Amino acid sequence: MPEAQLDRFAMRLSIGYPAPADEAAVVRRFLAGDPLVELEPVTSPTELSAAIAETRRVFLGQATLDYLVALVRRTREREEVELGASPRATLALARAAQARALLDGRGFVLPDDVQAVAVPVLAHRLALAPRATLHGTTAESVVRAVLAEVPVPVEELVEGS
Repeated sequence: MPEAQLDRFAMRLSIGYPAPADEAAVVRRFLAGDPLVELEPVTSPTELSAAIAETRRVFLGQATLDYLVALVRRTREREEVELGASPRATLALARAAQARALLDGRGFVLPDDVQAVAVPVLAHRLALAPRATLHGTTAESVVRAVLAEVPVPVEELVEGS
């Protein structure tokens, strides 16, 4: 897919292959009929819209926002990268971090949330330089290197609070 189309996917997740017994069970289910016909919705469009709205209300502080912007910008500066993550990637990273914070029961984003979603949100958006690929560099390893390079914001404790 062209980079412009890959950039429209919020995340790329790899779940790997199933265990042999699970794979055999899938085949048995599909040989007996079409289990996809029996699928039932797990949510309504209204509930989905409400969940999106709730996620967008999760607070993203300036220090954490600056951190995630720095991470994305750093992907554009790496010599192994021919085409770094776009501003759309910055927005996707912010939204994914908000969603992770909400799923963890918090109304605010931590740098840990940004770090947890950085590889699935950013790696598929990077176009590596050919020489980097020849040397075995992966987009995932570049994102991990960026995470190691960019300083994590630390909130200072205020005496008496």
